[in-house]
Formats: sequence, C-alpha cells, structure tokens
Amino acid sequence: MSGIRQYLRNLEHSLPNALQRSLIRVARDTPYSPEYEATRSIFIHIPKTAGTSVGEAIYGRWVGHVPISRFVAFDGSKSESFFKFSFVRNPWDRLLSGFAHLKGEGEPLAIPEREWSKRYLGEIENFENFVLKLRDEGFRKLIINDIHFRPQMDWITLRSRSRIAVDYLGRFESLDDDFSRLAQRLGVTAELPLRKQTKRPPYRDAYSKEMRRIAEQIFRRDIERLGYSF
Repeated sequence: MSGIRQYLRNLEHSLPNALQRSLIRVARDTPYSPEYEATRSIFIHIPKTAGTSVGEAIYGRWVGHVPISRFVAFDGSKSESFFKFSFVRNPWDRLLSGFAHLKGEGEPLAIPEREWSKRYLGEIENFENFVLKLRDEGFRKLIINDIHFRPQMDWITLRSRSRIAVDYLGRFESLDDDFSRLAQRLGVTAELPLRKQTKRPPYRDAYSKEMRRIAEQIFRRDIERLGYSF
C-alpha cells in the first residue's frame, strides 16, 4: 500500500482530479492531519518558503509538502470548508535557495535528499552551471519535478483550473507581517521561531543576464500570477 501511495504522490500534479480522487480513496492516503482537523485549516507548505517555521509556529511540528489537489481529491467538501493558506517566494530567489539546500548549504540533508543531490547535482560545481544546464530539456524536466523546484502554482491550484485555491497567501519577503495577519485570522497566539540567517549574497548577485532569462522562462507562470519581478 505504501508503494501505491508514493506512486500517486508522484503523479498528483498531473492526474485529473476525478481520477486522483478515486485512487487516493482506494489507497486511503488522507492528507488531513489531526492538527488540520482540530483547527479546520490547511497549510499548503511549498518548499523553500519558510514553511517549516510557519508549521512549527501554528501546529507545533513540521508540516509535510502536500499540494491543494490532494486535499480536494480526498475530500472536496472538507477542503472547501477549511481555511486554506500558503506562503510563496520570489522564483529567482527560491531557485537559488533550493540549489544551495540540496548542495548541502545549511542543515544536513535527509537521506532521500542526499541521494537525489548526489545523483543529479553531484557533478555540478556551482549555481551558474546548474542554471545554464537547465537549457537542456531533459535535465529541466527532471529538476522541476523535484519538490524543491516545482513551480509554486502547481501547489496552490487545481489541474483543471487556473484560480489560486487558497484563502490566504503570504509572502516570504514580508514573512513577519504576513504571519502576524495569518495568526490573527486563525485566532491563535503564535510567534515564528528564530530562523537561521544565511550568509549568501542577495540573489540578484548570483544571476547573469542569461541565467535570469532561463529562470524567467521556466517559472513564467509563477512570476506572472504571483506578481514577482527580478
């Protein structure tokens, strides 16, 4: 059963919602944790958007990476009635952060992350080489299918619709203020845990004109729908 669940999770960004609903119910792969049930809320934790801090502050623990489509597929009525929220980040900045994370900058990698990084990023020396290699269609497809790089719109929209399917969308760039508004909306008293500050230069310094163009092409939908610019 666990193998079936993982297979479905690998396909959930591409399966039609009706088909996904049937398969997920057969596998009984509920995304509704007790914390979500208790607060009648759903947190769509997009990787590399400070979601670990948000999850710990609101729910007292790390919250996994589950797209809105899985909640809707499992129980559409419940997902409609629960308060849904997420946080997003500038796509150029997020791409750099994801690469730095998987190359071992910061906290130790989990075993699956370490194995993935060794296999696909092991021979890539730096961020410039990584972005330029994204011009290769096969490599690009492989990379954006990883949760750290998958476009953010995939997490917060349904495959059959373009509408953002969450009730509140905070931003990494205004995290403290947006989190305060979120906590007030949820009616909880919570503070973000202290975050480790990276010593990395501003993301703009990491990009050449060509690198900027490549990332813009890949994440155009995120950039346009979420209102970001370089």
